[in-house]
Amino acid sequence: MITVFQKNEQEIIQERFYRHILNDPSQQICPTYLQRKSTGEKVDTSDLTEDELIAIIKADIQDYSTQNGSYGSFQNPNRRKPDVFNLAHALQNRTYSDYFLFQLFQLSLQDGYHMISDIIGALGLNQRLFEVKAIAKFQKECSGDFRGYTTEDMLQVLMQMVQNEKNKLQQKKR
Repeated sequence: MITVFQKNEQEIIQERFYRHILNDPSQQICPTYLQRKSTGEKVDTSDLTEDELIAIIKADIQDYSTQNGSYGSFQNPNRRKPDVFNLAHALQNRTYSDYFLFQLFQLSLQDGYHMISDIIGALGLNQRLFEVKAIAKFQKECSGDFRGYTTEDMLQVLMQMVQNEKNKLQQKKR
């Protein structure tokens, strides 16, 4: 179980003050944070890496999918939705790599991970997933196959997008 905290007004004012002292007004102040269970450290949700986000999403969905998890029994009619949705809503305006979408899509294919598609939507990635579906459909139809695309076709498109992203990064380094 994860908890997304809202910063209070005093915390935001203090953060603005520190940025003013450091002469760093470039970044917007993130209004939400997580607290690491291991160290108690507060981490702005905007500072989480994509790998950390995938690990958090996977762990919270596993916790939710377990009868003995911190969310309680499946039979409980008051059982709430996973906390990762609060995190996803806090991060919906962020830009994500194609690799991140690829990892989320792979998670959605595992048993018990049907909620990942809702998380993809909460993160604001539905449009990119729609583009993947359109490309997969287009590629199938160009090869004369009009039966529709499969999840395997979508995975291939996502893998190609990830490879294209890597190629662009390598070209920029040159």
